[in-house]
Amino acid sequence: METGLPPSQIAHDAASAERRNRLLIALAVFAAGFLLRFLPLSLTFAIAHADEVYQGLEPGHRLVFGYGFVPWEFDYHARSWALGVMAAGGMEIAKWLGGGPSLYLPLVHATFAALGAATTLCVFLWGRRIYDPAGAAAAALVSASWIDNVYFGGRSLTEMVAVHLLILGVYFGLHEPSSRGRWLLGGALAGAAIALRMQLAPAVALLWIWPGASRPRLLYLSLGALLGFAADGVLDLATGSFPFEPLWQNFRFNMLLGGSAAAFGATPWYDYIILMVSNWGASAALFVPLALLGARRQPILLAMAAIILLVHMAVGHKEYRFILPAITLLSILAGFGLVELTRLMASGLGAKTQDPAPLWLAACVGLCWTAIAGLGAIGRDYHDFWRTSNAVIEAELYAGKLPALCGLGHNRKDAYIAGGYSFLHRRVPIFAINDGDPGGARKYAAVNVLIEDTTRPFAQMPEAFRRLKCFGTVCLFVRPGACALLLQSPVPLLPLSPEVAHLSGYPRIAGVE
Repeated sequence: METGLPPSQIAHDAASAERRNRLLIALAVFAAGFLLRFLPLSLTFAIAHADEVYQGLEPGHRLVFGYGFVPWEFDYHARSWALGVMAAGGMEIAKWLGGGPSLYLPLVHATFAALGAATTLCVFLWGRRIYDPAGAAAAALVSASWIDNVYFGGRSLTEMVAVHLLILGVYFGLHEPSSRGRWLLGGALAGAAIALRMQLAPAVALLWIWPGASRPRLLYLSLGALLGFAADGVLDLATGSFPFEPLWQNFRFNMLLGGSAAAFGATPWYDYIILMVSNWGASAALFVPLALLGARRQPILLAMAAIILLVHMAVGHKEYRFILPAITLLSILAGFGLVELTRLMASGLGAKTQDPAPLWLAACVGLCWTAIAGLGAIGRDYHDFWRTSNAVIEAELYAGKLPALCGLGHNRKDAYIAGGYSFLHRRVPIFAINDGDPGGARKYAAVNVLIEDTTRPFAQMPEAFRRLKCFGTVCLFVRPGACALLLQSPVPLLPLSPEVAHLSGYPRIAGVE
């Protein structure tokens, strides 16, 4: 068909259309990565770990609204304020608009979900160097839909934020063709990842020693890392006593004093393998081989994941969230691996990476992965994870809307696994009232709303309290009248054992600022 346009104009229009299509696909991939992380946090109140509240949301709430729990780590500057600063952005917007938790919680979740979605976009851009657009998008979506990324990916946990920064650092730090600005940015992001989670330092070091690194790249990576560290040092100085104080205090408590193992227990090196098999079930038999197959496309990610796993296996105290950076890196490789497997199934070993797979085969593989991802989200341990703290969070949100609220009491033994002031959003005292508590009678007088876990009811609840509303096994009780003033430390937040408190010089109970 004759268009009447010169060949140069036709070529220019074709190139513009191709760039526009690439941009649209990239935006769609980013949006999918964002929604996979954001929607679960919007549809459920499950708390993966107390730290996402007390190390992220609560510091942000204190910055913006002026009150919140102060865990012992912040009393002694053993934790960075970085997550709190990130959370404070959405809270500040909500405060300006006159909104409460129903507005600022989604905004905060959106902040962390967007950071996670940026790593999904990195996977797509890596894939575009190897595959056609459909293959690159498939690799990115496979990674984003892995159950650990869906459940943990948008949370205010140092492990997740640090690995997102690390992935972005690898993408820019190894960028080719040469780009000094990208190398500088990559180094800054990698340095920030270490500042946030120093256990990642051995893995991050691979950026500097990976084969093929030129002197200019090493120079700009190093300058960028210094900038990242400098920014962290300024934040530490503004919120503590001296730069890098949280890194030092964390290292001192966990490595020199053995505080984490003494306070929270130690397990054998293979405990992480048990945790992964327990969480993943039969899908582990597919995930691991796919990650190994995909490692031929980004071998540095496999090396980093292996180092992170080995470092954490050598530490006595183990929690699943500690190895989430390694799992996130492996999920990227699994995305590449599934695309590789589809190519091999379609054309054998001679398959060219830019050749699209047959539509029927791609659809079958996509449906199978969707089924696996869906089963992972509702099966095994995740069946319970999605409901962790849901009822008590709903109760706190409801209690925060009661006009007469002047004091709140919990009877949960693990009262710190709740929403704190970030969810209650009322400047009233919160107390833990447990069986055998010698000060229980005075605490009942200091609160007019109780949140009771009915599986272990209050033993001495005064008759003045009447049941108001229940959320599953958690019920709200209220009484008329005011609250007595009680000058006593409120809910303990992960209190240290007497031995560790004596060893480290840290207090056992933190108060309210």
